[in-house]
Amino acid sequence: MQIVEITDSFRMQQFSRLLDQAFQLAPGMHYLDDFPIWSAAGAGERSVIRLGAVSDEGDLMAGAGLRLASIRTLSGDAVRAALIGAVATGERFRGQGLATRLVAQALARARDAGAAVALLWGAEHSLYAKLGFTLCGSQILIPLQSLELPKAGGSLEKGWNPGIFDLLMKRGSGVILTPQDRVWIEAHRHVDWYWVGPRTAPDAYAAVGRGIDLGGLVHEWGGEPSALKALLGSLRAERPELTLLGSSRDVEKLGFSREKSRQEFLYLAAVLDPARIAPRVIQEEIWIWGLDAV
Repeated sequence: MQIVEITDSFRMQQFSRLLDQAFQLAPGMHYLDDFPIWSAAGAGERSVIRLGAVSDEGDLMAGAGLRLASIRTLSGDAVRAALIGAVATGERFRGQGLATRLVAQALARARDAGAAVALLWGAEHSLYAKLGFTLCGSQILIPLQSLELPKAGGSLEKGWNPGIFDLLMKRGSGVILTPQDRVWIEAHRHVDWYWVGPRTAPDAYAAVGRGIDLGGLVHEWGGEPSALKALLGSLRAERPELTLLGSSRDVEKLGFSREKSRQEFLYLAAVLDPARIAPRVIQEEIWIWGLDAV
């Protein structure tokens, strides 16, 4: 067995099939449609690395992805972080510790690249605990029905608008996006985007769902506050079952009551460089938007 970087089209096809099988997706659904940062759409991003465990016979037994990013904290500081995702092992090869080895190598590469913390999302808490990950951070969820919002009115546009990315780049927290990130943001096939304002320069935006996950959640949102509230009011009239997902600080800035909200852990985190990041930052200051959660 050897660990390799997944770069060529043949290995990418193996990787895609492995992910679809490992996550038991329904026919016609593909993991990389909903997480295109790990696909060819993200290949131009130098900070994205895909690792694979390959058998002597050439089979891709397991895979994992590493994305190096700078995150703007809720206080406005920048933190260098490693985002771990697309971790999967083929059914025939489970129980051999392959995923653990791949994530461990990803963490080693992240340390070498100067990352202070590693973040991931996954249900295998015992596996990741062996590598130093613990549940951290917080996110709140508030039903749109419970918010004080304007009544539906005006024009609520649906569908991707390139102007949305300009607003995403201006957001005050989360992964710091660059123009190159637009490729993989646009590649999400199952996100419902909404926006209001001029077509060439929207005033506010929101996004719902992703396909595999984030169903029923407004997980990306921003823009001019009054326009955003009007957008959410119109969106509630169209889809009253939706829930707003966000950080406590961002929700409070809009003046929303948290009376009917619930709070959850946001991610699993492992400190890579204790000298460069404080425990308080990991617990209270890092916020990751839905599409950044790889």
